[in-house]
Amino acid sequence: MTLPDASPHATIDIESLGLDQGAQLLIKRALGRIAIGATLRVQGDAPDWDIHLLAWCRQHGHEVTFHDAPALHALVTRGPFQKGRWDGAGASGQANALAPDAVAQRALPAWGLAARGATVEGGSPAFDFRFSEKADVWADTAASLYKQALAGQWNPDTAIDWSEAKALPDEIEDAVVQVMTYLIENENAALLVPARHLGQVHPHFREIVQLLAIQCADEARHVEVFTRRATLHRANPALSGAGGQASLKTLFEGSNFSISLFLLSVLGEGSFVNLLNFLHENAPDPVTRQIAGWWPGTKAATWPTAWAISSTGCHGSRAFVPRCTQRFTSATTSWRQRPV
Repeated sequence: MTLPDASPHATIDIESLGLDQGAQLLIKRALGRIAIGATLRVQGDAPDWDIHLLAWCRQHGHEVTFHDAPALHALVTRGPFQKGRWDGAGASGQANALAPDAVAQRALPAWGLAARGATVEGGSPAFDFRFSEKADVWADTAASLYKQALAGQWNPDTAIDWSEAKALPDEIEDAVVQVMTYLIENENAALLVPARHLGQVHPHFREIVQLLAIQCADEARHVEVFTRRATLHRANPALSGAGGQASLKTLFEGSNFSISLFLLSVLGEGSFVNLLNFLHENAPDPVTRQIAGWWPGTKAATWPTAWAISSTGCHGSRAFVPRCTQRFTSATTSWRQRPV
């Protein structure tokens, strides 16, 4: 290929490379090196290259004329639209959340699924994300909390020594299975409440989306552990109570994201502390005791998510949240110091 030179008309010879094979990229690059209104001479010998060039120039706003002497060639006058897809595109903040004005006060619908900091092409479709205001979801500690949650990931196969399982009297095993059944449905709520809101948060607030996603993954593992214990010696879990279901249903009826997450993670799961304390002290088998001693430590990785987000939007409860935070943190800290 011959790139533009210093002749009266910059010239590019695409030779046998057709525009259907990528020659238009070379022509576009050559046009980018000349001023708007200047002329580029294009020549080639690929089949129908001139017809393809005519269509391409019309599409991109360049004028073109064809000449036969001394050989077939085209003179392309660069139009004002060389930027192509970049023309009319707009910025969407900065990737680094610590940069000035990195996170917008309002994420635009047209930013859609674009990465924060990307330049979004004009004409992109608008997405209707319910949570698009920074004041509704953002927490400055989101990135550090996400890293903390990543560091606290665990594997159900290795977190519990399942080889220590032993048979219990039927009445005792039935009681353990009933408790596990209760824990499972509560963890289902702990999984589905953040999952319900996850798809409603504008991806511009990437760190919040990541926090919710990792919380969902963590709650899914809790469901797995409690289910494995419930079905260790039984085919299925036990009775799911109507009262418990009715209580958990209230978490899905409210539309306030912060309130739901606060009630679930601070008040709801905070009440687990008493139950699991009882299980830890009175567990009839080693596996159940391990589970009771293991649960609070896993919550320490994802529970700050609820505090970070709920303290942002839960305006009416701000005076109450720190007191719950102190009690829950104190309980889980002392729990992790216990032998499992």
